[in-house]
Amino acid sequence: METEIIPVKEFTYAEGYHQKYYLTQFRELRSFLEANYPDTKSLADSTVAARLNAALFSGFGKPRRLIEAEIDGYDLPDDLRKIVLERV
Repeated sequence: METEIIPVKEFTYAEGYHQKYYLTQFRELRSFLEANYPDTKSLADSTVAARLNAALFSGFGKPRRLIEAEIDGYDLPDDLRKIVLERV
């Protein structure tokens, strides 16, 4: 049996409330990200949002030392930075 691989003709983003779903558990962090990535596509495509979503909630995130090494580049306010570092 073979699986045919074909190019995607069209891609549809999920509704906004599905994007980075685990981040909804922290309103302040989610609100900050939504302010910086104001539409569904930009939030879905955000590397910062994806890394935070994975690291904080899904269990598939980067190890703490890698998040610590990257967090300065996330441009998070101090209170949100603290929340992230407490959770990873």
